[in-house]
Amino acid sequence: MIKNKFAKNISENSVIVDTRTPINKSKIGEWVRYYYKNEGISIDNKVLRYFIDNYSDDIATIINEIEKHFLFNNVKHIDFNLTENNTYYSKHIKIWNLLDSLGRKDIDKSITYYNNLYVNGTSLVFLLINLNNFYFELYVAICKLKINYSSLNKILQSNINLYKRNYNSDELARIFLELRNLDIKIKTSSFNELILFSSKIIKICNGYYDKK
Repeated sequence: MIKNKFAKNISENSVIVDTRTPINKSKIGEWVRYYYKNEGISIDNKVLRYFIDNYSDDIATIINEIEKHFLFNNVKHIDFNLTENNTYYSKHIKIWNLLDSLGRKDIDKSITYYNNLYVNGTSLVFLLINLNNFYFELYVAICKLKINYSSLNKILQSNINLYKRNYNSDELARIFLELRNLDIKIKTSSFNELILFSSKIIKICNGYYDKK
């Protein structure tokens, strides 16, 4: 119970807003739209998805990009043409974005995100470590085993049941073997990493390792 009259008046005329960083893309979109609602600014759906895909949960950067377009064009509706090149080279794409798209077996986003990471200097050796961790935890979830610690971020952890629907334990066992062979190959030869791993992405997303 609030006894102070001034504080009580503020409480009665205030609206509670959850400003914690959302953990999924739909919540981020809702938060950004809410932020601009009072300003009368609307954002095209595909443009908002583009910002969220490129800047993940970095809401401050998303808002900054939207405001730049608003100030430059002086319009209340944010919309602009998108091309493939727009998405390939954003430094805000992280390895977890690729893991999420692979978990969903979204081939287009997986290729786009990997191209982005490759152009920005992400080592395939380091990426393979993250992939092994990701698929190991997915294997644990599918086999209903338990682990004491998760190396995955909250977004990946929250989507693990979604990923489970796209894989099975035998398929993951074959993927583990393929990742091990790939690790040996890139450490002992001079293959082009972009071409080499892009072919693996296509096989994973198309269910190639589930067909043997």
